[in-house]
Amino acid sequence: MQLCNAQESRCDETHSDALKSHCDLDPVVARSVYLDCVMDGYPMQLLQGTPLQMAGSFLESVFASFNIDSVKRDELFVVSVIGAQSSAKSTLLNYLFGCGFSTRSGRCTKGLYASYMQTSTGKGLLILDSEGLLSIEGAGRVFDGQITIMAMACSDVVIINHKGEISSELKDLLEVCLNAMDHLKVTSIRPKLAFVLRDQRDRNTNVHATSLQKMKDMLKEAALSSHKDFEDLVDIDNKSVFLLPSAFSEVAKGERSVEVPSTVFSQETFTLRNEIFRLAEKGSSIMTFANPDKETENVLLDWYNHASAVWSTLTKYGHSLLHYKTMQEIRLHKDLTEIYNEVVAIVLEDKGGKAGYKTKARQRVDKFKQVIVTVKDRDGLEKEKSLLVRNLEDLKDWVIAELEGMFKEKTSLKRYDHLRFTFVSKLKTPVQREHELHIYFAQLHVDQKKNVLSMNDIHQYFKDATKEILKKSKYKAGMSRDHAKQLFEEQWTKFEYDFEKRLLKNSRSDEEIQNDTAAVFAEVANSLQFNKEYLILLEKHGSHLLTENDNFQRRPPEAWAKYVKKDATLFEKFVSKMYDAFTRKGQAVETAIFFQVQLEMQNRVAAVTVELRSSLKSQNLDRTVVTIAVEKAVSVVAELEKKFLPDHGFKLNRAEFVNSFYCSLQIAAIKTLKQNQKDQQEEMITKMRTNKEIKNEEFLAIVTSDAGDLGRAKLFAKLYSRSLQTYAEKEILDYRERIRESITDVWGSDEAKAAAHAYQISFGELNYRNVIMYCLDVNRFLKKHFVKRYNAEMQTLLAECCPLLNDFVTQLFSCLHTAAEHWKTASDTHSKPLKVEDFLNFLSEYAAEDSRETGFLERRYRTVCESAFPNQVNYKIGRIDIFVNSFQDALLSKHLPKVRDKLSKDTLPKQLIKERREIWMKLRGCSAQCPLCGAKCEGGPNHSRPHTVAESHHVFPAFGRVSTVDENHPIFDMCLDPDNTHKHRWKLSCETESEWSPNLENFLAKHYDFWLPFLPNPGFSQASDNLKRCWVNCRKALVPRYDMTDKLPEGWEEAYSEPTKEILPEDVEGILKDLKSDD
Repeated sequence: MQLCNAQESRCDETHSDALKSHCDLDPVVARSVYLDCVMDGYPMQLLQGTPLQMAGSFLESVFASFNIDSVKRDELFVVSVIGAQSSAKSTLLNYLFGCGFSTRSGRCTKGLYASYMQTSTGKGLLILDSEGLLSIEGAGRVFDGQITIMAMACSDVVIINHKGEISSELKDLLEVCLNAMDHLKVTSIRPKLAFVLRDQRDRNTNVHATSLQKMKDMLKEAALSSHKDFEDLVDIDNKSVFLLPSAFSEVAKGERSVEVPSTVFSQETFTLRNEIFRLAEKGSSIMTFANPDKETENVLLDWYNHASAVWSTLTKYGHSLLHYKTMQEIRLHKDLTEIYNEVVAIVLEDKGGKAGYKTKARQRVDKFKQVIVTVKDRDGLEKEKSLLVRNLEDLKDWVIAELEGMFKEKTSLKRYDHLRFTFVSKLKTPVQREHELHIYFAQLHVDQKKNVLSMNDIHQYFKDATKEILKKSKYKAGMSRDHAKQLFEEQWTKFEYDFEKRLLKNSRSDEEIQNDTAAVFAEVANSLQFNKEYLILLEKHGSHLLTENDNFQRRPPEAWAKYVKKDATLFEKFVSKMYDAFTRKGQAVETAIFFQVQLEMQNRVAAVTVELRSSLKSQNLDRTVVTIAVEKAVSVVAELEKKFLPDHGFKLNRAEFVNSFYCSLQIAAIKTLKQNQKDQQEEMITKMRTNKEIKNEEFLAIVTSDAGDLGRAKLFAKLYSRSLQTYAEKEILDYRERIRESITDVWGSDEAKAAAHAYQISFGELNYRNVIMYCLDVNRFLKKHFVKRYNAEMQTLLAECCPLLNDFVTQLFSCLHTAAEHWKTASDTHSKPLKVEDFLNFLSEYAAEDSRETGFLERRYRTVCESAFPNQVNYKIGRIDIFVNSFQDALLSKHLPKVRDKLSKDTLPKQLIKERREIWMKLRGCSAQCPLCGAKCEGGPNHSRPHTVAESHHVFPAFGRVSTVDENHPIFDMCLDPDNTHKHRWKLSCETESEWSPNLENFLAKHYDFWLPFLPNPGFSQASDNLKRCWVNCRKALVPRYDMTDKLPEGWEEAYSEPTKEILPEDVEGILKDLKSDD
């Protein structure tokens, strides 16, 4: 052992002198010496150090040097022992197999030791001796669980050695470990368990049978609580409990007694050894699963690599599964988590027509936004902000108190006492996060108002400065351009500095974004971990470990190899099935298939990530957005693990993939949120700098020496045109309202009516092509038809409204042109000098004229012209005729065409596209589908549980890929048929699962709890003729795609078949291509 330890770290200068001699050995010689020892059966330490880790490269090289080609893959058997500390495990193995494991009182085994030998028949035998469990000074429950699973996942037979009757501590440990092993998927075999009860005086067969049945009942109960079949987890036959006497007996020698080896114990261990070999030869060897690549010849090296992978998984991902003391504790955590989620949803979200905290806080912030519009100074702004903050603080405290009270009321049972405080302390987290988010929104409104006040200040400054300059020059421009530029830059630089300082101060730092994102994801994962089994595997780590440069989707193929492993049996089956598709053989075929698998996995990951980033572009990060993304990620993982990968000959490395996928979603969210903030800042800076150009242009044109009546008139026309354009844009709001009404007349105003529309244009209208689209992807189908309908409406509206909009703008400009002409005529009688504000006064009188000849539209145009008068310095006008003529010419010949083109060709189409996005965000609804028939959920995108579908919109389960188990026949009994719960042994393949379910309620509780309660209704147990007609005419396309047997009830073919309209298998690819195409 010293030789191995020294060679593992040859460069370590801290070795004792005794070890340095071993360090100096040549590695080849050292490996040869150590290999001879191992081949002679000497123990080798596999798990060593603190914390425990697999032995390093030296021992791996020793395994690689094993010359045991004669041992076939299915002829290497691994036997391990686990048990409480000081229960004589090493002694038992030494008796059973003649090993040389160290024995003494107290702890004698640290980590995991192994001893290799060959049987007389030439089979290889690897014996594993593990560190004692359940010790007072041990590392705790997690360590005990890791050692236990390590033995179970790496052995053919696990000896559970225990003194006396099986204790409750050991029973609890085994239950928790079996649950964890099922989640971690570290092995595909069922461990064969052999219970060896030591120091038994009464060893009759009744005790044997009773002990065995007691243990089986315990494990069955644990398996059922996790919705698992006991037989899928472990292999315990009727002879798996062995009762042994004490290994030593007392013999009197003179006046004292001494302990000597017991002859009976030796005889019983011989019998036990035969039974262990019987168990080892029963079923498949661990090595048929440790490395399924049959071309590998060194089975011991394969086993070592498998064991290393198992231990790595346990140390990285085992803690969250193994820190529980009992299965009862896991069930209590699950119950409390569900109650926690329920009360948080009740208080935060809108329920039963009652506004939740989010709505109440948003209403307060919206009211604050309206109030500060009229605030005139910064003191008033800060006062209003303080009032809002106090209001939100009071609301937060009230909500937290209500949450805690509701939670304590729902968890008043005594069994929750020891865990209640942990959950109560977490209740503040979601409320505090929402509170901080709304404070942040309020601060954004404050910043915007401060920018407006600052802009007003700078405008007033320039106005006063201009007035003073003009006054000094007796309203004759007298400032040089350079002087004017300098004056402007000085004031604007100060304004811009303050603007960017406020922007930076109220921006969230990268660390804050990262921490907030990680916190929301962790909160969602914790709330879903018992309903979505994959999430319990998530590794707990800080947000600082999320590396943005680690792009999960774009990792090279060799990096993806750690997420999947080849299954020899499944792979050969796939290759033989697809052999004609491959022109290459051997490794080339495997590489090609792996590339295809990797590409498909990347695409599915990317689809979830893109949808998350898209959602974050239009709304803020909250529990709902993250929950939707995480649930879709779980669906992808389940589909890959249960369907896609096995179909292609691979198995998923569940823990690694789930954690990488989960981290990639967090990284995508962080990147998106950072980019959102950056884009918003750039937009605000761009807008500010655009204002700078406008103000600079105004200032220079007014105060510089080359700005006479002609120049000022042109500038006045330009400013007036911009103001009129702003007023004209309000007309577009009416057009947006028109198209919204037109769409909602057909599609409805909410997600329920939109989902009903999807049903109507497919099954309702007997449009078989649409039926196929509905079945392939109902959400994409709904969006495609919405976009198609909206675009058609938009083109019609543009053709109708663009001329109207152009006419409105023309009339508006013409009205202003006429008003200027009237003002010029009226001003000829004035003897005193005129100023710009005289024109505003004239417009007020002009708009107020009440003449029969002035129609409604004309009065409206005059009112708009008065309201749109630009903010302008009140300078004197030299010659009214030159000023007005120049103003009129610039207004009609230069600015009118630009404004018309801008509004009709740019602003209106963009606003209608924006309206399309907003309507779709409302109509798209929840993306979930009925787990039986595939009908679209009719709730909103962020609705609370349960999912729901109108009774009349459920379709045949056959449309949702559901068939009978035995004959694989499509099922035509409606989802809501009360008999369906126990009528069929259903084969369900909707969304994430493909499994047999003899009990519908259990299946939904396990995989689709958001659909519960799923209430049957006898009134909707009969299918409509439309559904029958749709199935008959679509079945030729759907049956082969769903891998069903084509079986129709009697009489359907004759009654409903339409040969000229039916959809054939060759039509599906074209429909799918059309479905995925962009309009």
